[in-house]
Amino acid sequence: MLIPWVIIGIWLARPTPISSFVIEVQMDRIEQIGGEHLLDLSGIRVRKYNRTLSVINGTYSIVRDLDESLAFTVTVARSALGNNQFNEYPMKIPRKDGCRIFLEDYSEYQHVWANTTNLPQVDKEAPPALCALPKGDYWVKDFAPDASWVPPVVPEGFWRMTWHMYSAVTDELEGQVRLFIRVKKDIF
Repeated sequence: MLIPWVIIGIWLARPTPISSFVIEVQMDRIEQIGGEHLLDLSGIRVRKYNRTLSVINGTYSIVRDLDESLAFTVTVARSALGNNQFNEYPMKIPRKDGCRIFLEDYSEYQHVWANTTNLPQVDKEAPPALCALPKGDYWVKDFAPDASWVPPVVPEGFWRMTWHMYSAVTDELEGQVRLFIRVKKDIF
C-alpha cells in the first residue's frame, strides 16, 4: 500500500521543465500619477471580459509627441502576498529618450498589443518613419495580454509595472503610469 504513494511522491518531486508551467496574467487596474500635460488616460479602464479574463478598454489622448525631449524607464515591483507592500525588482527597462524607446523597446513588444489598438506599428527592419509616439487620440479594445512576454523565471504574485516619464532637459519626473497585474503559474 505504501508503494503507490512513494511512486506518486517521486513523480511529484521530479524536476519539471519550464515548459510544463502555464503562466497566467490577470490585469487588476491602471493608474496615472501626474503627467496630464503629456497624456490623458482618464478614458481607460480595466473591466471584466468574462468570468476569468480582465481586459483594458477605452480611449486616451497623447497631448504632445513623446519624443527625445522626454526620457522613459519602466520599473517593476512585486507584492508576494498581494497586500500592496511592493518590493522593487531588478528587472527594468533602463532610462532612454523617447526616440530610442520607440525604435528599440516599443518595436520589440508591439506584438503584445497588436490588433487591439490603433497605436502605430514599427517595422524594425525598415528605416524609421517615426521617431516618437505621435500626439493624438488612441483607443484600446479588449486588450488582454497573453503571457508570452512574461519570462518563465518571474515568480507568482501581485505586480506593479510603472512607466516613468522624465524631462530630458531638466531630469525632473513628469508623470507615471502604473499597471497592476497578477501573475499565476499552474502545472499542467
